[in-house]
Amino acid sequence: ANHVSPTATFALVSQPASTLQAPVTFECALDPIANQPISWSSCEALEVIEGLLFGQHELLVRAVNETNGLFDASPATHPWTVGPVTATIVSGPPALTTNFFATFELTSDNPLATFECKLVGVDLLWGSCETSYFRDNIPAGDRTLLVRALNEAGAAGPEAAYQWTVSPLPETALLTTPPAMTNDKTARFTFNSDLAGATFECALDEAVDDEVFTPCTSGITYNNLIFGSHDFAV
Repeated sequence: ANHVSPTATFALVSQPASTLQAPVTFECALDPIANQPISWSSCEALEVIEGLLFGQHELLVRAVNETNGLFDASPATHPWTVGPVTATIVSGPPALTTNFFATFELTSDNPLATFECKLVGVDLLWGSCETSYFRDNIPAGDRTLLVRALNEAGAAGPEAAYQWTVSPLPETALLTTPPAMTNDKTARFTFNSDLAGATFECALDEAVDDEVFTPCTSGITYNNLIFGSHDFAV
């Protein structure tokens, strides 16, 4: 059978029909090597083996007569495999976002697993993370989060990856404006952004105070302005 836990528990009994006769004790051998003498050691009726590595394992068990030392010539055997714990990233940020923070939901096929995370290109080392993992101060650009699950013995399974892009917020620059003092009742503004393909929104006077912006393009012109102070924002 396949298991993800590094701990294995066995309940051992001696068959009533055993020629050894009671009372008996048990001896176990873990992962015997072919063509080499088996190394037996005493074990309990409820035997717990911890810290198993990934891979195939086999336990041999024999009953031993406490009185005369006779043992079962046909030991019982149980093969099994300890597989690596698997991490799954259930959810994360959208594929394209302007947020410099993100929340990830993680899960594993081992309910006792813990997690480690690493943001590629940012983190040098793995760091512990929870099933609900929040990360902030994420740099702009194409980003990849790696996640791995660890079993109870601290052995890490394969990595899971989540990719997304953090788009930087656009910066706006005013190129031309009317002079600070003028008799001209017409005002023209030109502007651009550091990001190609950016669109713009503008506001004038009360709309600036109320933060009511409307779509606009560079070269916007306001006519028939009244004398007095004016405020433009883009």
